[in-house]
Amino acid sequence: MIVVKNSNVHSKRIEGTLFLIDLDSDSMIELNEVGSCIWESFSQTETFDNIVKKITDEFEIEPERAKKDVHGFLKELKRCDLISFKEA
Repeated sequence: MIVVKNSNVHSKRIEGTLFLIDLDSDSMIELNEVGSCIWESFSQTETFDNIVKKITDEFEIEPERAKKDVHGFLKELKRCDLISFKEA
């Protein structure tokens, strides 16, 4: 599974914090450090497993915890129509 950003969602970093700007709903979402890392991975056509590995390595957390956290974050982004999925 590959994560694809919604083309109407843009990101902007302001004073070290990453914000998502959804042009469809005119809303802005602030991401934490882990969320920012995950979002920035999407620009590289990352698979779910690659994103989990990156989070595990960068934040030194257990793989199972990383899987759960990444899955929850992706599920929320999908619910808000900020991303979609396609087969690898």
